[in-house]
Amino acid sequence: MRMYNWTRHPAKRPFRTRLMWLFTAMVAAQVVSGPGAAAENELAALPAGSQPELVFTVLSDSHVSSFDKSNSLKLERALRDLNAVAPGAAALVVNGDLTERGKPEDYKAFQSVLEASPHPKQVLLTIGNHEYYSSWYDASGQWNASTFPNGESEEQSKSRFLEAAGRSRIYEDTQINGYHFILLGSEQYRQSDASIEEDAYLSQEQLDFLETQLKAASGSGRPFFVFLHQPLPNTITGTSAYPNHRSVVQHEALLRILNKYPQAVFFNGHTHYTLRLDQAVVTPSFTAVNTSSVSNPLQLDQRAVGTGESEGLVVKVYKDRVWIGARDLMRNEWIWPDGLQVGVTATAASVQPMLSSSGSSLTGAGQAASPVHQLLLWFKSQIGLR
Repeated sequence: MRMYNWTRHPAKRPFRTRLMWLFTAMVAAQVVSGPGAAAENELAALPAGSQPELVFTVLSDSHVSSFDKSNSLKLERALRDLNAVAPGAAALVVNGDLTERGKPEDYKAFQSVLEASPHPKQVLLTIGNHEYYSSWYDASGQWNASTFPNGESEEQSKSRFLEAAGRSRIYEDTQINGYHFILLGSEQYRQSDASIEEDAYLSQEQLDFLETQLKAASGSGRPFFVFLHQPLPNTITGTSAYPNHRSVVQHEALLRILNKYPQAVFFNGHTHYTLRLDQAVVTPSFTAVNTSSVSNPLQLDQRAVGTGESEGLVVKVYKDRVWIGARDLMRNEWIWPDGLQVGVTATAASVQPMLSSSGSSLTGAGQAASPVHQLLLWFKSQIGLR
């Protein structure tokens, strides 16, 4: 989840600038959103008895720590639930913010949960902004922003993550049952540049790597799966407004790459927004998927959905489509009763329209937040509400 930098808060900028931002956001929302935003469902029903070629599960934002056992218990519960509904899953992806502080004892607590809980043999991890958070804690173990980075380097933070992930590089491509799983992640934090804030910094080398892997994978005609903790702006739930209006420093370059490959299915956490909200899955040209949070799913106003809430995904890959199921990990039930089917080809990505219980769209074509929502978030940002 994003941590606010109050020294760069919009309230400290000139009113005229803030007003211009609001006007621009409202115009963008009017242009992008609309009744025709959701893609039409052109997928025929799956033949009876169809078996997926691949099943995997996705979690994010577990925020496990050594000092608070509640998130460890939520992760244990999540793994038990996913094992019950997807016992044959080939892989588990934990898409960033595995830990609360990125400290050795937090990774030890995270690993202890994995060792004590059923899960797929293959576990893939991406780095989140909280994996860099040891830099906010002083020698006494207390949060101390005044002494940031408290003797912690980015290399130390990355080294601990890579040891937990069992690899030598932040970004990687792994094939499972012939399908590509491309793991991306931020290579820098505020020590390098304070303006990065909580966003992902992707080097040119990482972007080149991504394009090379996508180009190679596209020849198979199969979908491929890309994971990054932070989302792209103007895609999934809540990414059209502050504080998630950038989230990736090189978002324009990343978007240019992904736009070339409709087979890409791009999973993001960070926002914690519940899978019950609008735009949980969108198809700007590729497919973007919100992965919510194990530890604390949120409403758009940043309030917790409720005590004990926890969410995750089950993904089933068929020859001509990808089925995505959202799980309520507290109640052990499906959030989307029938799941959601995404048709992915070399020329187009389409998502089956699906409505929430309130009748609003959970899917769409990269719809922006409504002008009213933009206005609400802007005013909240002016008075310091999180």
